[in-house]
Amino acid sequence: MQLADDRPNVELRRGAQGAPIVVLGFPYDPHIVAVVRAIPNRRFDWDSREWWAPVDDWAGVHVAEVLHRFPELTASAEVGAWLAGIERRWVGRVRTTRHDGRGWWVLDTRAGTVPEALRAGAIERDDGALLAPFTAAGARELRAQRSARLDAGADRCATIAELEPRARSSTSTSRCSRPTTSRRTRRAARAGGLPGSRRPQAGVTSTPPQT
Repeated sequence: MQLADDRPNVELRRGAQGAPIVVLGFPYDPHIVAVVRAIPNRRFDWDSREWWAPVDDWAGVHVAEVLHRFPELTASAEVGAWLAGIERRWVGRVRTTRHDGRGWWVLDTRAGTVPEALRAGAIERDDGALLAPFTAAGARELRAQRSARLDAGADRCATIAELEPRARSSTSTSRCSRPTTSRRTRRAARAGGLPGSRRPQAGVTSTPPQT
């Protein structure tokens, strides 16, 4: 596609439903397309020959990478302000690990700076990973970070820490990642069997007769 000389390659617009979207238009380049495809929830408009995606912090992280890797692409002032705002927040993924006999959150930063509430008591592992202890304050901060993506284990640990004000970093990852069981399964286990299993009839033994 050919863009007007004064039109940036990346700009913010309003989508069909009125929600803000980021739009990327550029002459076809397979290398740029390969990076653009990593933008979450991106779509391609075959009529306008442009890529677009809903505006959120994670989309912004990938848009920033596109602009960094391909400096020949231009961005509007609104896009620049949007991306600068993302850098002032924390965008990252959270999982759990066990280190030095204790459980920790692993903070994988994609943009911005880790909040002070999560850095309190945190350590940096030899491989560069930032480990934050399981604390109630840390759990509240993770919940407050709209662009923090917790995996299932990290989410369970945050729930436990929130429910226990005195939660300590000694909380084990096994406790957080313990699989949940349904009430029916627990009742069946206490009764001596699992759902769908047959209980032995009275007077019938499963032990083979002795010969």
